Amino acid sequence: MNVNNKLPYEAPVADAFELSAAPLNICIQFSGDAGFEDFEEGEAL
Repeated sequence: MNVNNKLPYEAPVADAFELSAAPLNICIQFSGDAGFEDFEEGEAL
C-alpha cells in the first residue's frame, strides 16, 4: 500500500459540555419478539 496516495481524512471533532440541571438517571429499554426475518430489507424497524 502506498501511503502517499491515501485519501484526505479529517478527524472527528468532539465538543465538551456540561449539563446545568441536576444529574438525571436515564434508562431506555427496548424489547420485542420480532426477528430479522419479520422485516423486509429497507423497511424501518
